[in-house]
Amino acid sequence: MDSKIFRYWGYTTNFFQSIFLIAVRLYWGFLFFYAGLSKFSDMGNVIPFFEQFGLPPIVAYLIATGELVCGILLFFGFLSRLAAICTTVIMVGAYVIAHPANFYSFFSYPPYFFTAPAFSFLMASLIVLFFGPGLFSIDAIIKCRMMKKSRASEVEPPKHEDHSGDAPSNDEHDNEEDDHSDKK
Repeated sequence: MDSKIFRYWGYTTNFFQSIFLIAVRLYWGFLFFYAGLSKFSDMGNVIPFFEQFGLPPIVAYLIATGELVCGILLFFGFLSRLAAICTTVIMVGAYVIAHPANFYSFFSYPPYFFTAPAFSFLMASLIVLFFGPGLFSIDAIIKCRMMKKSRASEVEPPKHEDHSGDAPSNDEHDNEEDDHSDKK
């Protein structure tokens, strides 16, 4: 009885966790995509913004590409943790480079850290990084199919053929040894 309750509890919490994770992925995946798209559409202003921090123009293109691609990956839940690592790096970089006062106020005045524009994006990235994409994702479908294939290969053990007639029996082997000892 207790195992049924715990199993039901596990299914229920996993389902509700997945509902939360799909909401996070869809919302912030779209926002990352939109942020990358808007950077590409306004690269004339984005490059000078990055240059004021001493960053070359290629970094603006890399950040825009990262936000665009990782936003799509997060939205669909494909390679979610890899995308979350990339967006986490981008957001920590945004904190350190574009909002250093907010970043360094983490211990001295936390509300200032939490009000930075990069905070919600960073939290969404960390949530997906630590908890995964949830049940409603392409990653979960791939994992489910891989587990079915591995279970199917475990169900049918390989068939062993009977080769007992191929090898000489111990009696025959003993007789051969006796024959060789007689010849000496």
